[in-house]
Amino acid sequence: MSKFLFFDFNIPFLLEDKKKAVGGATVQSLNWIQGLISNEKNVGVLVEKESFYPKESLIDFIETFPLKGKNPILWIYPRFYLLNKSIKKYTPNYLIQAGAGFIVLPLSIISKLNGIKFIHRIANNVDVDKRLFKKISLFGALSYKLGLAITPIISCQNEYQYNTLKKKYPKKSIIKLVNPFDSKNIKSDIVQRKDRRYVSWIGNFQYQKNLPLLLKITKEFPDVNFKIAGKANNNIDKSLITILRKLENQPNVNFVGYLDREELYMFLSKSICLLNTSFYEGFPNTFLESFAVGTPILTTDEIDPDNIIKAHNLGVSCSDFSKLPWGLKYLIDLKEYNNVSLNCKNYITNRHNREGLSYELIQFLRSQNNDTTKF
Repeated sequence: MSKFLFFDFNIPFLLEDKKKAVGGATVQSLNWIQGLISNEKNVGVLVEKESFYPKESLIDFIETFPLKGKNPILWIYPRFYLLNKSIKKYTPNYLIQAGAGFIVLPLSIISKLNGIKFIHRIANNVDVDKRLFKKISLFGALSYKLGLAITPIISCQNEYQYNTLKKKYPKKSIIKLVNPFDSKNIKSDIVQRKDRRYVSWIGNFQYQKNLPLLLKITKEFPDVNFKIAGKANNNIDKSLITILRKLENQPNVNFVGYLDREELYMFLSKSICLLNTSFYEGFPNTFLESFAVGTPILTTDEIDPDNIIKAHNLGVSCSDFSKLPWGLKYLIDLKEYNNVSLNCKNYITNRHNREGLSYELIQFLRSQNNDTTKF
């Protein structure tokens, strides 16, 4: 039987519901892991050496190098050696990792050396174009580009990512799969419009999320309550700190902190809409979490993945940032609001089933001409 191994040191934190902010790529990885397990596949996760992780689980946890130390020389020895040793010990057929960065290079090299098929999952639209160089360091971006060139299989989330990658790598195996999601255990009752009291915003406090625009919108709607869920990154810059302080001083804004999964769904279920002000995204998990509780999305066309919000009537997608205030007023006053909520719930149920999407991935891998793996 085929074995899958994931590289993501944050998976244990997500499983234990710790109050630690983890990125959307980690949430996606866990859903892929659980979907593959549901399809009766053996799945492992690489974790930091001597870190905590569930001792009894359907997931195999494989310890590798410790994260202590920032000197790049550590990648010559011992990190590369320990990572290679851990991967070889588990003997996976596929190694999967998500998110642009230096780590793609050593993972792609180790996979090639050991006859393992490396699958890189695109986590953001900027990971496939020139904006990447503004997101991460030059060294990280160049290492990522080199690693991606070696990578045999790429999985992406939307048409923009797929088309861009196909132009760059016409001979690579590339598959487009939307993010998997499990909505089975989420409360099924949709909160009616009359019981929704505020506009929600979720995200880590970083440049990508466009906090100045959020501040501007809260000022334009002094009679509307805004609730902000999130946490600051360790390397937050001074300009963002200034914006956050201004938001904190807004009388109609309330910061609720970082929420665990159960708190998050309750938070979203009582909001009029999820406002997304980002400059760029991939396929935000917050969209799926909102749809799961019948909460519409308000964002721009740039962020709306494959035009799903407009195509399926899941909220409002505006042509540019300047139209977002119009979109917010439209959703607040919308008489057919409860119908839109139902659309959201139906969409997530029908199109993002994690068992079904994991089966699609398995079938794609099975269909590859050079694939001799026994599934």
